[in-house]
Amino acid sequence: MPGIMDRYGYTGSACIPMALDDAIAQGKGPQPGELVLFCASGGGIALAASLWRWDGPGDRSAT
Repeated sequence: MPGIMDRYGYTGSACIPMALDDAIAQGKGPQPGELVLFCASGGGIALAASLWRWDGPGDRSAT
């Protein structure tokens, strides 16, 4: 499980793409064709989730 709070602190739901990016950078990310579930909670009882089929990280080169 990737850990990012030790480096960035509490970032709320923004930690979801941050953790995904960290896992990809470490070679531990999802493989093409796998399902990836994003789930987050907000203030009060706000909840959200989405399920994606992973095609790959795309082009990570700086422009």
